[in-house]
Amino acid sequence: MNFKKGLVAAFGAILLLTVTGCSSVSTASDQVALHYEGGAVSSKKFAGCVPASKKDYAGPGDTFYSYPTNQRIFDATGGEDSDGNVITVVSKDNVELAVPISVNFTLKTDCEILREFHQTIGNRYQAYMDGDKTSEGWNKMLRLVIQQPLDTTLDRIAQNYNWRDLYNKPEVKTAIEKQVNEQLSAIVSRQTNGKEFFDNFSALVQKPTPTNQALKDNIAAEQNNVASAQAAEAKARADKAAAEAQVAVARAQAESRKAEIAGYGTAEEYNKAKAIEKGLNPYQPSYGQAIVEAPK
Repeated sequence: MNFKKGLVAAFGAILLLTVTGCSSVSTASDQVALHYEGGAVSSKKFAGCVPASKKDYAGPGDTFYSYPTNQRIFDATGGEDSDGNVITVVSKDNVELAVPISVNFTLKTDCEILREFHQTIGNRYQAYMDGDKTSEGWNKMLRLVIQQPLDTTLDRIAQNYNWRDLYNKPEVKTAIEKQVNEQLSAIVSRQTNGKEFFDNFSALVQKPTPTNQALKDNIAAEQNNVASAQAAEAKARADKAAAEAQVAVARAQAESRKAEIAGYGTAEEYNKAKAIEKGLNPYQPSYGQAIVEAPK
């Protein structure tokens, strides 16, 4: 009796270990996962991919690695949550400028391509997802794969322009952005030994700014002077317009008064009419000196 109880307990313990030792994955709608078989005493073996929005179970020791399917952003704009530092370049006239930039892209998640990415890059940097979030390993991978070639490319492009053109001319910024977008796929592929693991690249370059504080202060002073001059010019134009308006009003009033007087025939008749309107009598009799005849 005791033997049977012990056997049941042992079987239950084995079953519990088997159940609790199982591995599982539940992919979100914007994730896929790679499944690798293998326990503590066997080598890892690729078993397949788990598509988005699916829950899957595997044996003890099996491992799942999730990666994002949706659009991602590499942010090197210098903000608090940026993925990388702002990229610096040197202009044609040897001025260093900071170039904030962000890059939209997607990771190719076709099963075989994703498997190759994981085995050559993703696993090395632990770039797979941490639950629903990308990991620090993902950001580290992006700094190697995207930021480094961007840094080199932007610096090469900036050598064609003086710093004032880089800083002041929107058309130069647009030209730089265009060149980066044309070259981005190729320069990233060079970082991955010619393998195209990413696509749908789109870079957004923001306004380059000199890093030297003294130069930035000079720019601010210039802008203040320009703003003051523009304000003075605007005031002069406003004053001139106001004066011209006053002259025009005076001329209009004079023409109106002239027409009004003309309606009375003469200025004298007009003045008499206005005097009457004010309660005055313009026709008061005049009294001369009395004439006294001498007595005869």
